[in-house]
Amino acid sequence: MRFLLYTPLLYTLFFTASAQAQTVSDSTARTKYSLQSAPESAPRDTSVQSIRDAGEPVSVMPEFPGGQSELMAYLSKNIRYPDKAVEEEIQGKVYIGFTVDEKGYITDVKVTRGIGGGCDEEAVRVVKAMPRWKPGTQNGRAVKTMYNLPVRFQLN
Repeated sequence: MRFLLYTPLLYTLFFTASAQAQTVSDSTARTKYSLQSAPESAPRDTSVQSIRDAGEPVSVMPEFPGGQSELMAYLSKNIRYPDKAVEEEIQGKVYIGFTVDEKGYITDVKVTRGIGGGCDEEAVRVVKAMPRWKPGTQNGRAVKTMYNLPVRFQLN
């Protein structure tokens, strides 16, 4: 009789342990092809990730013409704070994911995390209007590279 009382508890412990083991094995499988972060010289506000067809990290990351400082200058010069966001006092970071192709063109622009109020659309507009980048390379060849860019909207 006592055994029957402990059975639900044992099942719960067993299935919880199995789920945790599965989560750990899934996360280790994901890290095998994880995205590589930016080099230490990149500013903290810019998150860079790369992946080639099979998940291989690129040797040299794509670069905005003039480097990171020029990228930040371009963003601050071209972004217009949306009126709706000002009225509603919306602030924060919009994360834009895009691909830099083999020729340096920006493709597949999408919001990976937005804040609304027109800020998402404004960040996408500015990223789509960027000039050609220096493409990422793998084994001396230019390759498509994914890039994740945070765009900060802050009221003064």
